[in-house]
Amino acid sequence: MIGAKNPVSKIGIESRYWTLFSISMIYALSIQYVLSSYAAPNWPYFSFPYISPKLIDYIVLILSTAMISSVVPRYLDKPSNLILIFIYLFLIIPVIVASVCMRGFTQSPYYGITFTSIVLYIITCRVFNNKLYHKNHIFRQHSPILDYSILLLFLTVYAYLFYRFGSIMNLVGLDDLYEQRAIGVATNVFDGYAQVYGQYVLSPAMVALGLCRRNLLYVILGMVGSIISYSISAEKAGLLYPIFVIILYFLISSRHKLLKSTFILVFGCASLNIISVLFFPYSKFFEIICINFGVRTTLVPGSFTMHYYDFFVEKGFTYFTHIRGLDLIIDTPLNYLNDNRWPRIGLILGEDYVKYPTLNATANFIASDGVAGFGIIGIIIPFVLLISVLKIFDMITDGIDMKFVLPVLVPIALTLSNGSVFSVMTSFGGIFWMLIFRFLFLEVRASNVKRIRLS
Repeated sequence: MIGAKNPVSKIGIESRYWTLFSISMIYALSIQYVLSSYAAPNWPYFSFPYISPKLIDYIVLILSTAMISSVVPRYLDKPSNLILIFIYLFLIIPVIVASVCMRGFTQSPYYGITFTSIVLYIITCRVFNNKLYHKNHIFRQHSPILDYSILLLFLTVYAYLFYRFGSIMNLVGLDDLYEQRAIGVATNVFDGYAQVYGQYVLSPAMVALGLCRRNLLYVILGMVGSIISYSISAEKAGLLYPIFVIILYFLISSRHKLLKSTFILVFGCASLNIISVLFFPYSKFFEIICINFGVRTTLVPGSFTMHYYDFFVEKGFTYFTHIRGLDLIIDTPLNYLNDNRWPRIGLILGEDYVKYPTLNATANFIASDGVAGFGIIGIIIPFVLLISVLKIFDMITDGIDMKFVLPVLVPIALTLSNGSVFSVMTSFGGIFWMLIFRFLFLEVRASNVKRIRLS
């Protein structure tokens, strides 16, 4: 038609490459700021060395950030994107920062870890660049038993935890964390799974269900559950996970694309780091944020990856025998055969390398699955497994309301920055949620409903 204007798709600021690259550089420099101005001078006993980067180090930082910023997903719209964005934020960028700030890039062997991690992350993102295939006119609605199943599991697990640990429950401060962890340690497999599933799977699930159902009681129960878990194991991460669930739910429920974007998450993380370091000398509140977010969430994943490399290159690789199941078919290396801490490699590293008694220095899948297992070449294996896991999650959640799916997967996405892919699948709800998504959501044709949503 003559004179008609061709529609032009408007590209928001959040999806522009240069915008994301710029804010990612600010975020990377904010992690350096946490290391240089807080962690290194205040926490030297946790082995946070800092060397001021030279020009070549900054060039490496800029080029590395430029490459990964070009492939990271732009929006929170499916499970693979959620997990890849969180890995970008809380693992890949911290690894790059640690490699140039802990020894100096050109004077350390860390470039091998950094380069391999970047290449494998880029490949993984490229695998998921294509849009998720959706079945025509098919939606998947929750089964009526979903709510009751989650609620029953939640009540059963916390009744067991209260029975086993009620006498030692205590809401401790930062100074008494490790003492409480020693008191509340699991002594058998049932205690262990109850603690982990209660804190990292069922409490966040109750909060997510409550938000989707607009059921305040479920939200309160989920929050109470996380507090009970903290009073037993003193794990701060589990205490904070319901907060992440709530934040993510409101972000993806927004009509504004900006709030569902990677840009807003990177901007928020950079802001938290900068503000908390600036004001921690004047406020205990900002110091708590600096410790729990700046150090533990954005700095530790990178620094501990390098610690794992330094330690296991010297001590000897595990050849993946620290992973339950593989130890049945592969002999434990002689260096660890008579170590009563085996296969808790985080505890071995915490005590022997960091020199902090009873410190269980658990680390991300690049460090614990890859570097500890077989060095730099070992990083390939957990990335291959990660691709398979993400493919499965995308496939079995097709047609389900993402306002439920993504919040309940937040603990998995966060745990990958501080845990093994194998552990995430078996102990932190990976297989559990795969079964829930596969069997407790039913297909419904769009012609029979106006809109299927989890509410």
